[in-house]
Amino acid sequence: MAVVVVANRPGSWFEETLESVLNQSYPRVSLSVVDSAGDAELAERIGVVAPDATIIDAADAKGFAAAANAVLDTGQSPAYLLICHDDVALAPDAVEQLVTEALRSNAGVVGPKLVSWENPDRLQHVGLAVDQFGYAGDLVDVGERDQEQFDAVTDVFAVPSACLLIRTGLFASLGGFDSGMNRRGEAVDFCWRAQLAGARVLVAPEAVVRHREDMVARLGVDDEHRTRVRHELRTVLVTGSLTGLARTLPLMALLSLGEIVLCLVTGRLRRARGVIGAWTWNLARLGQVRRRRRALKPAIQVSPGQVRAGQAGGSIRVSTFFAGQTERSEAAATAARSGNAQFGILTWF
Repeated sequence: MAVVVVANRPGSWFEETLESVLNQSYPRVSLSVVDSAGDAELAERIGVVAPDATIIDAADAKGFAAAANAVLDTGQSPAYLLICHDDVALAPDAVEQLVTEALRSNAGVVGPKLVSWENPDRLQHVGLAVDQFGYAGDLVDVGERDQEQFDAVTDVFAVPSACLLIRTGLFASLGGFDSGMNRRGEAVDFCWRAQLAGARVLVAPEAVVRHREDMVARLGVDDEHRTRVRHELRTVLVTGSLTGLARTLPLMALLSLGEIVLCLVTGRLRRARGVIGAWTWNLARLGQVRRRRRALKPAIQVSPGQVRAGQAGGSIRVSTFFAGQTERSEAAATAARSGNAQFGILTWF
């Protein structure tokens, strides 16, 4: 059993991350740290806390996905890989719970219950719902309190990349994450391909992992919308059947057009450019898409239609918009009755 922590100039919390791996109840856990940023101080910090850890140099990797894939070149062959961000802290029995559930349920990918680093009674993620357009939505509300309401083992469409257990053979056979995704979307893409290969994707909530989840603040780059929409489209292009794409792509184009119009009306030109850029970015990389489709084809054991049946119906993005509108209407009505009504810009996209 190998834990792989992908490090990108981590802050003062990193030692706690390493210690949480070393203190696992599961026997024979090896630790590898992937240096994805050429951090000159990283080896010294690791040596103090985890001197037996393996350090993998992936300074040339562009993003989490490519850095995590570096483990495939090391020759490691454990039954499972637990791939993590550098800002998580595992509960002492987290690995044991994840491996036990993977074996019991014959799962290919298993995610933990992710909770807030500072407030572990607040849920972050217990798996993701994904629609046919590659849009992922959380199964929990923002800031929702953990009252054991999600403590049953559950099949989900995807789990976040912050921490996920993957059967090593599956990871290798699928070529790891899509290294063309520098950040965001790589977990949804991998879980989608894993299900096409016949693997189950689960959440084992008895495994609890704290997560800081502050990538934008750390990187100083707020490109969440731009990268998300381009990688959603790339995932659909790679995983969809030809007949499925003939149905899905026109709908995606229509949704994109609606988003562009709404962004222009509300003055969010940067977001409009992000949507347009998602299409031009992918069109410029159709050769990569074709190669990935060819590489995936021999691994497919389940029809895309069967996998589609496990996705959320309709559009999560549109559903979220209308749900948000209802909440805003109720809040506005309450405020109006009190004489303090204030209206903000819609935040659908």
